[in-house]
Amino acid sequence: MTANEKSRRKSPASKPEDNNSAALENEAVPLTVDYKGKTYVGKAIPISNTCHDGVCDELDVTLNDEHLGIIRYTPSGWKMDGRDDQGFIDAIGEEIFFWYE
Repeated sequence: MTANEKSRRKSPASKPEDNNSAALENEAVPLTVDYKGKTYVGKAIPISNTCHDGVCDELDVTLNDEHLGIIRYTPSGWKMDGRDDQGFIDAIGEEIFFWYE
């Protein structure tokens, strides 16, 4: 095997299942959130350095063309700086959770 052929061989990190995980980490999460009688539609963009095993703990959220900020999953639940309505934050987090299932 030549050096060139060796360099073209795939590393263990590029197995198909790993590529699928990487694709999920880069894919926007579509969101439709119904909260207090209003429907919010938008997306959450994964923050790639917070992703592990195909799941991301932090995502940048935009709903109804309004940038809301970064939502984070913590051991005590979903958190979002600058947003006081924890029920709304939980509703967004639940949609993200269902997408990753």
